[in-house]
Amino acid sequence: MRNNGFVFSMDLMLAGMIAFAGILFILYFSSHSVNESMNAFNESSLEKQGIYLADLMVKTSQGNGVAFFDEEKKRVEENLVLEEKLEGFGFKKGKYFVKSIRLMKENSPKEIALSDEEGNCIFIKRFVLLKESMQKAVLGVEFCEK
Repeated sequence: MRNNGFVFSMDLMLAGMIAFAGILFILYFSSHSVNESMNAFNESSLEKQGIYLADLMVKTSQGNGVAFFDEEKKRVEENLVLEEKLEGFGFKKGKYFVKSIRLMKENSPKEIALSDEEGNCIFIKRFVLLKESMQKAVLGVEFCEK
């Protein structure tokens, strides 16, 4: 009678170890991709909030808005910005805040520092027209998350 039990058990053990290593490999990379997805989600949330605030700034005249309100027409002129409203601008809500605003004109860029806090920041740009000089400019908002 032949005894093949030892060889068979070694083959079975080797196959089991390979299968176990494969499962660990799959679990490791799936958890890594979940972490990357969560980081991307958090980053997109910051971008979404920043874009919302930048749009709110150039399209409204009350609260956080810097757009011009035309008394004759009784409406807000979107993307027509009052430069003096930028000086007193401040925004902080929960974990989000505006660190600085940059007004980039043809002849003279202007930066308004609003906060010294550090955080994860993005820079969002909007094309605007300045009411006083009717000059085209780019309004940049440095939007951050603590």
